Amino acid sequence: PDKKAAPIMNFKPKDEIEKIAYALYLHKLSWEKAHYKAADFYYSKKEYVKFLKEMYTLIEDKPFDGSAYVYAIDKLMKINALPLAYPVLKKLHFYYPSEYTTKRLGYVAFRLGDLNNAEKYISMYLTYNSKDANAYYDLAGVYIKKNELYKARAALRSCLNIDKSNKDAARLFNQINNYLERNAK
Repeated sequence: PDKKAAPIMNFKPKDEIEKIAYALYLHKLSWEKAHYKAADFYYSKKEYVKFLKEMYTLIEDKPFDGSAYVYAIDKLMKINALPLAYPVLKKLHFYYPSEYTTKRLGYVAFRLGDLNNAEKYISMYLTYNSKDANAYYDLAGVYIKKNELYKARAALRSCLNIDKSNKDAARLFNQINNYLERNAK
């Protein structure tokens, strides 16, 4: 046996990351599986920046394969780590604009206060799915924050045309409508 390889064969991993690296060295894991496993380990430890670093390694390796993007985005959105999910979403959208990316970009941009992008992405999403009452409701929220009340009222009207039972939308629609009527005189 090779004397230089002997020390590595007797290696005792100290933590999960070393175990993953050692399994990779022994060819028990593929490079890709090792990075997913490391990412999941960091996620389970709530080390989300390290999780994202592992995911970016996978993303950069195959930038035209959307699976690593979606995996990272779904995990980050599940825990409401929207500032971490936002750049991953933007990058995925750059390569693959879709209903999935526009819906999530609109939601994240709105929650982060990026109102112009929220309006842009929610409007784009509605070209994919014009029957999503919640998207119209979120769009109304964007318009309210931008003080564009006529547009907000129109978005709420669209929301209520789809979902007449949405009490929050109905209440907001009535408040805006009353305000606009009072101030039109």
